[in-house]
Amino acid sequence: MRRENDFLLRLIQELASVIHYALGLARDKKYDLARETLDQAAGDVLGLTLHSVTQLGAESVVSTLQLQERAAWQAKTAVLAWLLKEDGDMFFAEKDEELGYGRLLTALHLLLALSAADWEPGDDIPTVDELRHSLADFVLPAATYRHLIGHYERQGAYAAAEDVLYNWLEYRETAALTGNNSDLSDPIAAGAAFYQRLLQKEDDALLSGNLPRAEIETGLAELINQ
Repeated sequence: MRRENDFLLRLIQELASVIHYALGLARDKKYDLARETLDQAAGDVLGLTLHSVTQLGAESVVSTLQLQERAAWQAKTAVLAWLLKEDGDMFFAEKDEELGYGRLLTALHLLLALSAADWEPGDDIPTVDELRHSLADFVLPAATYRHLIGHYERQGAYAAAEDVLYNWLEYRETAALTGNNSDLSDPIAAGAAFYQRLLQKEDDALLSGNLPRAEIETGLAELINQ
C-alpha cells in the first residue's frame, strides 16, 4: 500500500499543474483547449482519450489497468476518475448534460471499483459522495445503485446506503409508470438482502451507521409488502 500511495502522490504532483492549467482555460471559457489538455494527461496515464475511457466503461478500463499495472492500477484509476470529473464539469458548464453525465458516471464507477478493492484514493481525488451529489438529478443505472449500496455498507454508513436504496425504488416506480423498463433490476430483492445483512450486526454498529434496528425491521417489512 505504501508503494501505491507514493506512486499516486507522484502522479498527482505531475498532473496537478496540468489540471489547474486546464481549469484556468475553462474559467476563460476555452473549453476545447482545456479538454485537449486533459486528454493529453489521460493519454499519459492510459494511452486513451477521456472519450475513449467513457466509451469503454469503468469495468473494462479497470481490467486493462489491472493487467498492465498490477502494482499501480489503483493509483492510475484514481487519477483517471479525477480527470473525468473535471472534464465532466466542463461539459456541464457548456450545458452538455449528456456528455457531462457520461464522464461523471464513469468517474463514479472507477471510484466504486477502488472502494470494492478496499483502497482509499486520498484527499486530492474526488470522492464517491461528491460524484453522487453531482449526479443527484439523474436516474442512474441499476448497477450503479447496487455498487453505491455496497460502498456505503462497507463504510458502515448504513443510512446513506438506505438513501440510495430509496432512490433506486423511486426510479423503479417512475419507470413502471412511464413504461421505461429497460434497466429494471429488482431493487426489492437487493434491498431485502441489504436489510437482512444489517440485522446480523450488533446494535452499536447499526447506531453508528445511523440506522437503528427498529428502522431496519420497519424498512424490511415495508419492502416485502410492496
